[in-house]
Amino acid sequence: YDQHKNIVGTNGIIRDITKQALYEEEIIKIEAKFRNIFESFSDIYYRSDENAIAQIISPSVEQVSGYKPEEVLGQSEKNFHRYPKVLETMQKLLKEHGSIENLHGELIGKDNRIIVVSVTSTAFYDSNGKYAGANGIIRDITEQKNKADWLD
Repeated sequence: YDQHKNIVGTNGIIRDITKQALYEEEIIKIEAKFRNIFESFSDIYYRSDENAIAQIISPSVEQVSGYKPEEVLGQSEKNFHRYPKVLETMQKLLKEHGSIENLHGELIGKDNRIIVVSVTSTAFYDSNGKYAGANGIIRDITEQKNKADWLD
């Protein structure tokens, strides 16, 4: 400014953010790619905290159980297990071994039908090594189970 308070010039810094913009664009593309994969699962992907509260659930939960993802998120997994003791056993095994593979259980669908499932899950831990929850895949095996029972 001059003595009459008129602008006579400017000062500034110009920074080339081309690389940052390209990086952000690439992140958006990668995120869209993984969202597409996540949304196309027929099995249910889930992530729960140390108290078995659902934190992430794939949209396929609706196809399998009738529950919309938003009806499951923030809920205890116990609310959906036919036998909550099986869930307790799964959690115990996860804490002891770090993973479970193809453990069978039964869920209750929104319409009260029984859904036989196979669960494969891995524990995750906080920065102090304390059990912080689990993530994994829940596969609906009701049809296979019914066919096997019919053949017996």
